[in-house]
This record gives sequence, C-alpha cells and structure tokens, in this order.
Amino acid sequence: MAYLYNLNLLHLDFKSGINQTFVVSNAIKNLAILSSNFIAMVVYAFTAHIVWGDAIIMGAGFFIGGYLGPIVVRHISVTILRKLIAVGAFGLAGYFFYTTYLK
Repeated sequence: MAYLYNLNLLHLDFKSGINQTFVVSNAIKNLAILSSNFIAMVVYAFTAHIVWGDAIIMGAGFFIGGYLGPIVVRHISVTILRKLIAVGAFGLAGYFFYTTYLK
C-alpha cells in the first residue's frame, strides 16, 4: 500500500508543473519510498511474525539496488530507462495476472 502513496507523490510532482530532471524526480521518489518503508518496517517488526533469514536477504538486495540504481540512472539515457521500466512493469503485471487467474 505504501508504494501507491509514493507513486501518487511522484505523479503529483509531475502534474504540479515543477520542471526538474528525471534523476531529481527519481531521487525524490526514492526518498519517499525509504521513509514509508522504514515506518512499515518498524510497525511489522513489533507486530508480525517475520522470517528474518529471508528479510536479511531482501534487505541486502534493497541496499545493493539502492546503491547501484542512482549510478545507472545517471549513466543511461532517460528514454531507454523509461522503456526498460515500462517493460518491467508490464512483465510483472503479466506474471501476476497469469499466477492469479490462469494458473
């Protein structure tokens, strides 16, 4: 649910007419995601059963992605990056559709 909030923040940022680069918008989005995920982590850590082995592996992946992501964004064309993001999003949506309704 937190990701929907963050995507709405990014959408409002683009709709508000603020003229900024894709790199800056991506950084703002990442900061919003970091803050909401940190709050969710604290809540879940004290209220839910967590498989800590899996959580540590996921956390390592998030840290690696958080480190490499900005480097990639600065060095790849915005057009190519947007197309890769779109392909990934539609691929993930297709996978979820398949596993939910067709499997």
